[in-house]
Amino acid sequence: MDKRGVIQRLAQVHDTLVKHAINGRSGPAGDEIPSRSGNDVITDFEASSAVSYILHLLAQAPAETPVSVQSRVSKKVMTPHQKELVQATWTQVVPIADVAADLFYARLFELDPALRPLFPEDMAEQKKKLMVMIGVAVRGLYDLDKLVPALQGLGRGHVAYGVKDEHYATVGAALLWTLGQGLGGAFTEEVKEAWTVVYTLIADTMKGAASSATTGSDLPARRSHAR
Repeated sequence: MDKRGVIQRLAQVHDTLVKHAINGRSGPAGDEIPSRSGNDVITDFEASSAVSYILHLLAQAPAETPVSVQSRVSKKVMTPHQKELVQATWTQVVPIADVAADLFYARLFELDPALRPLFPEDMAEQKKKLMVMIGVAVRGLYDLDKLVPALQGLGRGHVAYGVKDEHYATVGAALLWTLGQGLGGAFTEEVKEAWTVVYTLIADTMKGAASSATTGSDLPARRSHAR
C-alpha cells in the first residue's frame, strides 16, 4: 500500500474507532471492528502497522527550524539571573549610547530597507528615544506589572505608524547584532540568550496589544513616522 493508501486507511481506522466509541462499543485486543465501508476489518496487525508508520514519519521529521526555536524561547520563563545579565550588560552600552543607536539603525535598514520610510529623515531625536525606551524596559524587568501596560501602549501606538508583526523579528535581529558589536567579548551565548528572552517578552507583549487594535475604528489617524 502506498502512502496515499495508508493515509486513507488511517482515516478509515479513525472514523471507525470514533464511531464505536460514540456507540459505547469496545472489545478486547484482537477483536475485528468493521470499517466505515462495512467490507473491511481493523486487525491488531493493521493497528500496530499504523503506529509503526506514524513513528517512522516522526523519525523522519525535519530538524527544528528557526521559527520553532523562537517559539520555544518565547515560552521560557525569564530567570532572575537573565534579568541581572541584561541589566549589567546594558550599563556597558549606556556610555556608548550614541554609537549603539547609529549601529542599530544602520543594521535595521540594511536588513530591511523598506522600513526606512517609517522613520523621520532626521534620526537624531529618534535615536535618543530608542535608547531611552530600551533603558526603561531594562530597568522595569523587576516590575513587570508596570512595564507590561507601558509596552502594550507602545504596541498599540506602533500600529498607527505601519509597524507589522514581522518587523519585530527584524528589530530583534538588529538589536542582538548591535549588542554584539558594542559588548564585544562580553556578549557571550548566555548573555545573548538572556537578551533574546527579554526582547521576545517585549515583542510578544507589544504584538499582542497591537492585534487588539487592528480595526480602523480603534486606531488614530495614520502617522508618518515610527517611534
